[in-house]
Amino acid sequence: MTIATPAVVTRNLHGSASGQPVKFATTGALPTGVVAGTIYYVIAAGLTTNAFQCSATVGGAAVNTSGAQSGTHTVEKTGALPTGVTAGTVYYARNVTTDTFEFATAPGGASIATSGTQSGTFNVATGNDSNSGLTLAQALLTTQAAWDKASNLDGGTHDIFIQLADSVYTSVTYLNFGPVAGNQKYIQGNTTFPSNVLVSTTGTPCFAGGGRVSVTFRGMEVRTFTSGSCFYAANFAYFTIGSGMRFGACAEAHLRADTLGFILAQNFGYTVSGAAGYHAFCNGGSMTFSGVAMTVYGNPAWAAAFAQVSGPCLLVGYLWTIAAGSATGTRTVINGNGVMNLFGAAQSTLPGSANGTPTTGGQII
Repeated sequence: MTIATPAVVTRNLHGSASGQPVKFATTGALPTGVVAGTIYYVIAAGLTTNAFQCSATVGGAAVNTSGAQSGTHTVEKTGALPTGVTAGTVYYARNVTTDTFEFATAPGGASIATSGTQSGTFNVATGNDSNSGLTLAQALLTTQAAWDKASNLDGGTHDIFIQLADSVYTSVTYLNFGPVAGNQKYIQGNTTFPSNVLVSTTGTPCFAGGGRVSVTFRGMEVRTFTSGSCFYAANFAYFTIGSGMRFGACAEAHLRADTLGFILAQNFGYTVSGAAGYHAFCNGGSMTFSGVAMTVYGNPAWAAAFAQVSGPCLLVGYLWTIAAGSATGTRTVINGNGVMNLFGAAQSTLPGSANGTPTTGGQII
């Protein structure tokens, strides 16, 4: 966020349209003119793919900022449902037409009446985990149900795609089926506007895999709160980080590979916009980053380190660089005979503010 008249908020591929309600939070202090938790509205003036201005009212004058600011700021889309409807509640469709439907609190119940005002863009999860998941009309409700059904498909000779609609997903998905060999499995969202597909969990990972599973992720933003890593691979799980990925705030590690788990990021850049305990954590597993340029927003802080390698495991970073931005905290922690291979690149090429020193047999080469 700039301190200017008007203030400009930069967020890569924010996906917001004019009139979208947003609110800000910070680990430090917002500039004068913006109040944390207050709802503002994106305006048409200055609206681009990666930046926007906002107003205190819909279509109003742009907010101006002054003074100083500190910490890491975050911006979230928000809005208000009309009276009579509660976010996160399950309702049941009735009187369905091609383009509209009414809904009730119970199957076959009376249609709900609403009153008051509303704002923002609403996401309606209209799937049902009893559906087949093979067409839009047969959409599933949860990612877990989609994965469980996919486990019965022929993944040896066909690619399998699980398409996430623009929405917020708040449950962990446990991934466990099939051998690593065979064709690829994809879980994908919106590669043009990744933040429109938000996987945000509390107390669990976003995705956890084991048992010879192989899957590629692309086009989504991932966050965790309280505990849990965004991606957790162990016991022969093989995760690939594909195009259009965004890593938000994370309670533990954005990427974690435990015993015999493997994570690959290759030839696709991604965005890091939130603080975490670690960005990459190998604890008996391995990771490879090849030709990956990170774009870092908001100067995120690493509570432990940007990358940690512990135990007899390997992290390879070949042309693993910062395309833009910076971060604070220790860059590396390497111990327990772990190895981090940067192909001769300096630690200072990684996001952070202080280099680490290998201990207990750890090596950086």
